[in-house]
Amino acid sequence: MSDAIKYDLDLLEEFRLAAAKAGGSVGTAGDAAAGRHVASTAFGRSAGGAALATATAQAFEKAAEQCRHGERVLRAVGRAIDGVMSAIEEAERTGRQTFLAGQSHTGGQYHVPGGGSSSVGVTAPAGASTHAGTAPPVDPGTGAVVHLPGGLGTVEAPNEKAAGAVRAALSQLGVPYTWGGEAPGKGFDCSGLTKWAYGKEGIELQHFAANQDVGERVSEQNLAPGDLVVWDGHVAMYVGKGRMIEAPHTGDVVHIVPLRTTNAGDRFEGFFRPSA
Repeated sequence: MSDAIKYDLDLLEEFRLAAAKAGGSVGTAGDAAAGRHVASTAFGRSAGGAALATATAQAFEKAAEQCRHGERVLRAVGRAIDGVMSAIEEAERTGRQTFLAGQSHTGGQYHVPGGGSSSVGVTAPAGASTHAGTAPPVDPGTGAVVHLPGGLGTVEAPNEKAAGAVRAALSQLGVPYTWGGEAPGKGFDCSGLTKWAYGKEGIELQHFAANQDVGERVSEQNLAPGDLVVWDGHVAMYVGKGRMIEAPHTGDVVHIVPLRTTNAGDRFEGFFRPSA
């Protein structure tokens, strides 16, 4: 790769991380504004005081709305930059300069909120906890056995479909990350890997991370192999033993890592069981 391309990618990575960090900060500010309660008597019991309290509450609500919009814009910018970085590396690697318009690193479309197709992500329902869930635990001896690599031992998935998806994903360890990829042995992006793995079990998922929040929501304490770990810009698959498998980003390969709920500033949506 030429020095000029390397320099551009380093600079783009700085921009991407800055957008992710700013998006998280703006989102936090929006959550704080949304949580503010202004009592009707905050400025006295007169009609003027009540009117001022109402206006203040409306201002907080408007600020929260604008912060949420700003967060969506910044996250869309981050994904757009990620897509550009992937396209540059792919072009340099293959010598091709044909770029697919409107693709994000999750394989879905992106836009700046306000028009077009959305890739900002499906957020958790209002009031829903990202760590709560209704999916039951897997009782020992009742699940489908999966043998993990690297001396991690065996685990039990909730059913054969989940077990099959885990086995399929594990078969792709070491395969390079490829933007928009869904090709076994050749390349996957994050949602391409989970879509392909579950597709082999007859469960169709969209090739877009945020839209893989399907099936039954799972609490962290009831996580089982095959459950998906979903952010608004990334997705991984839990394999058991406190670990998950993912296709992480350009320049890396499909690998197993410790379970986490943070990902480069992406909003964590929760744990989901597509096979439920």
